[in-house]
Amino acid sequence: MLWQLEQRVLQVQEEEFQYCISRGILGYRHPPAYPSLLALISASEHRQLERLCGRIPPSHTAIVLSR
Repeated sequence: MLWQLEQRVLQVQEEEFQYCISRGILGYRHPPAYPSLLALISASEHRQLERLCGRIPPSHTAIVLSR
């Protein structure tokens, strides 16, 4: 599950980066560094997400996490 969350964050970061490039906003700076998901989600929230994702089919987990 953590891997899927990290993949979603990377996807969003890439979309933001591409948007900045297309608009000429980024310039010569690198995209901002984002904190790790482990730092953003408390242990209790992580366990709760795992329990919730355990109730749905694996093929739908990524969709649920992206929302």
